[in-house]
Amino acid sequence: MLQGPRSPVAHLTTAAVVLATSSAAPRATAEPAALATLELTRSSAAEHCIDARTLTRSVETRLARRAFADTAPLRLRVALDRRGPNWIAELSLSDSAGPLGERSLSTGAAHCSALDDSLALVVALLVGTPPERVEPAAAAPTVPAHAATPSAAPKTTQAATPLFLPADTWAPRAPWQFSGRAGGSLLFFALPGVAYGPSLGVAARPPSGPWLRLNADWVLPKEGESGDGVHGVRVSSERLGLLVCGLSLGAGSLEWQFCAGQRVGRVTAEGLGFDYSARVRRLYFAATLGGELTLHLANRWYLPVGLFAEIPLTRDQFVARDASEPLHRIGAVAGVLSAAIEFRGGS
Repeated sequence: MLQGPRSPVAHLTTAAVVLATSSAAPRATAEPAALATLELTRSSAAEHCIDARTLTRSVETRLARRAFADTAPLRLRVALDRRGPNWIAELSLSDSAGPLGERSLSTGAAHCSALDDSLALVVALLVGTPPERVEPAAAAPTVPAHAATPSAAPKTTQAATPLFLPADTWAPRAPWQFSGRAGGSLLFFALPGVAYGPSLGVAARPPSGPWLRLNADWVLPKEGESGDGVHGVRVSSERLGLLVCGLSLGAGSLEWQFCAGQRVGRVTAEGLGFDYSARVRRLYFAATLGGELTLHLANRWYLPVGLFAEIPLTRDQFVARDASEPLHRIGAVAGVLSAAIEFRGGS
């Protein structure tokens, strides 16, 4: 039966039916299979390190696919710990036939989150392109032909590759650090002879920033004589110092920090050997420059030893009418040697 040409409306109707039918048809998309099973453990010292959920999300973001599931063919073990001043991450990958490879990361950073980015990258590379098991080289036979065939040599795995991250690696979850210390100091050229006294200090450190230190020093009275040996002076001082310490250099459990700041306080002087001895007080203000060498003792305890130079901006001299020369004058440059026991928290 012959039919005439179809109208444009009929063509549009047919196209709409075909399009609707094809759009309604389900499209089967297979989700990529997971690569490995993740087992992450943290020691009591590393309880603030990255957890399994955060590590999984970070790895899968890098791979742009699902990486971990309980039924995956590979098994990845990650152990996080702190050993001395270093944070350690040890990784071990295996399959049903045995171990495939090991990796280890460590850093001397103040907070273990300095490992986060590097650990996620290493895990992504390890499970995304797992190492192949290395077959031992075949050795020439040295036994008679009639001897029993030796059993196959075991397959070996790749040796661990240690990676060390610098101590100044950015730690995204690092909190503020705080410290308190108690100790003593020796003061040169600001008082007669070598003076000494106790000191206390507190400090705070923002993430990836320098230490801000506030120290209080009490310099015990120190006596000096004038040139005639008859008259003398007793001098004491109370000082408050504000220091900024950074630009660290470290090696093992030792760390050196450069410090700069100022000290302000008062100097009290009292005459000796006079019929009437007056007591006077003067302002003391000085710029400070130096550094501290800190030894990490155990856990959160430290031993800082500091050496500083002070440039007094106020150089008062103490004189008396009956004395032929000044009883005491603050030196053009003073020195401070300090030592303390410090406790740090917040990391």
